[in-house]
Amino acid sequence: MQRSARGPASWRFSPGQLKLDAGGTITAHNRGGEFHTFTRVAAFGGGCVAPLNAALGLTPVPECAIPGILATTGAAPGGSVRTSPLAAGTYRFQCLIHPWQKATVTVR
Repeated sequence: MQRSARGPASWRFSPGQLKLDAGGTITAHNRGGEFHTFTRVAAFGGGCVAPLNAALGLTPVPECAIPGILATTGAAPGGSVRTSPLAAGTYRFQCLIHPWQKATVTVR
């Protein structure tokens, strides 16, 4: 997770696309000054913050309804979050607070 000096509109996951060997994990480091999540989602969409979704014209992803999801996939400023080992496939991760932050991971 990375934040640009230009402000929230330029916050992004870096890299936005990643290739990984099967069984590997990802550790997402929050280098910004705000809380972010690195949440696996079935499809990209809106996050859990209604005013941001409204401004962006997005519908929340179903994962927002999972109890405790922000606590289990989130990282405070300077913190990190790690995925479990990933099997072969394509995975999508996004911040459930800032839904424009997203990454696609291809595991082989």
